Amino acid sequence: MASKTIDKRRRAQLDRSLAELANLPDPPPRGWIRAVRTALGMSMRQMAERMGAASSTTVAQSEASEASGGISLRTLRAAADALECDVVYALVPRRGSLSAAIRSQAMRIATEAVGHADTHMVLEAQGVVVERRAELIAEIADVLERGSLRKLWDVPS
Repeated sequence: MASKTIDKRRRAQLDRSLAELANLPDPPPRGWIRAVRTALGMSMRQMAERMGAASSTTVAQSEASEASGGISLRTLRAAADALECDVVYALVPRRGSLSAAIRSQAMRIATEAVGHADTHMVLEAQGVVVERRAELIAEIADVLERGSLRKLWDVPS
């Protein structure tokens, strides 16, 4: 049980760190490398020299691969160094926090379980009362969250 408490604390700490990154701007259409390079007034040739590249073609390729989403972290870091910048790399939860993602998955599974049970119970004239349905789903989700989180992700999304 102590391990679950530690995991929960680590998740809460990570959630706090990631919350600061939730409002980062979207990348410019042609990518950060080009946007920063041109804002600095640096030519492709100058950037290539700073990167230790043979020609400005390397910079053009880096800019194009970033804009298309195919750039490697290694290349992005090299470009950032040449631009005297740092790369900020993180996975930011779409639901606002990792805890919210866990809750959402637990609620989805619970809703599905209640739906299946309700279908069978309706056939026997014992369906779940509508007023109780949301409460029952929340209770099941609570139980799922207290259990093994790994099992939450066995269910396809």
